[in-house]
Amino acid sequence: MALASAGDLIAGDRPDGDDVPEGRLALLLAATLWASLLSIAGAWLWLDAASRWPVAEIPCRVAGLTAGASGQLVFMCLVADRVFPDAPRGLVRAIEAIMGVGVFAGALWIGAVGLELLIGVA
Repeated sequence: MALASAGDLIAGDRPDGDDVPEGRLALLLAATLWASLLSIAGAWLWLDAASRWPVAEIPCRVAGLTAGASGQLVFMCLVADRVFPDAPRGLVRAIEAIMGVGVFAGALWIGAVGLELLIGVA
């Protein structure tokens, strides 16, 4: 597995000789920031918000896990796949699928709880 250096990312050269768009570094930085913000928000929801609002402890914890999984998925899909292009595809797909299912399940649960709160279905 070859790690691309920052100079390679800026110049648009990959170790295998393929050309890379010049905006790649900007994409990597923006995606890293996006993933970091999602992960930090998830940690805050899990660790702090749940204790601040005891009545919403479980929704806060599920939202925290969902945000954290979203951050990991964004980082894996937009950053890690580009920096480590030679990673074993089977392993990468399996881990990304697990995170995707986690994000989907968490979002579905949050949506169901939100709908229940909105319309009062019990």
